[in-house]
Amino acid sequence: MSRDFNDLIKEVLKNNKEINKIDDKISKDIGGLEKEILVIKKDIKQISNKIDSIFDILNTLSIFIEDAENIISDDDDDEKYQSNEGWLPEIAEWENEYDDDEDN
Repeated sequence: MSRDFNDLIKEVLKNNKEINKIDDKISKDIGGLEKEILVIKKDIKQISNKIDSIFDILNTLSIFIEDAENIISDDDDDEKYQSNEGWLPEIAEWENEYDDDEDN
């Protein structure tokens, strides 16, 4: 009977060692997961900051576009609006210059 008892104690100790090895492995895995979670949180925060920056840029652009549309509509309605069409010489003058060059 003492031999059976000693065998049982050996088996319990063997199982205890295996359980401790499994526990150590699980603890290491959990530690690794915690580090990965921290990295993921950091990456998410960076992405969130970049998205906020993009929204700020888009908001600014939309304001500029809206202001430009308002300026254009104000210019169309404004009687003092002056077109830049007059800066080009008349087409007839250009034609005369080309006709002169062809004659030479």
